[in-house]
Amino acid sequence: MNGIIILQDPILGYGRWQVLGGGTFAPNTNIQITCPITSQSTGSARIKVKLLIYEGSVWITHGTKLKEYLSAEKTISPGASASFVFSHTTIEGTIDRRDVGVEVQYWNGSTWVDDGSNEWDDLYYVRPTEYDFEIGTPTVNQS
Repeated sequence: MNGIIILQDPILGYGRWQVLGGGTFAPNTNIQITCPITSQSTGSARIKVKLLIYEGSVWITHGTKLKEYLSAEKTISPGASASFVFSHTTIEGTIDRRDVGVEVQYWNGSTWVDDGSNEWDDLYYVRPTEYDFEIGTPTVNQS
């Protein structure tokens, strides 16, 4: 089932978004993860995006980091959006859920500066192929 719900966190006491039923892929499947970024800056900005892929966890945080990617830089104007697309080969792990984190970095004229991040729980799943068959009733005809 796909959808989004708001969970009440019993420890931290606030609601958080939870993605339910992302896509399911077999291990070693090539997928693309697209990260849309919209600039709320007051001027043009040179930015890079870091994509982090983690095993999911039963806790409110992610599990083990499986992969990290850093994009090429793009320049975006105030109010403009840019999509950063990452190619990834799915990795089988000890748990099938995958959390995805995104960090934005901008160039301040002399160095790259981290400017916030976000993370999504259970954005997709990695499971071996599951086999199951339904056998219908045979038919018999005169040939």
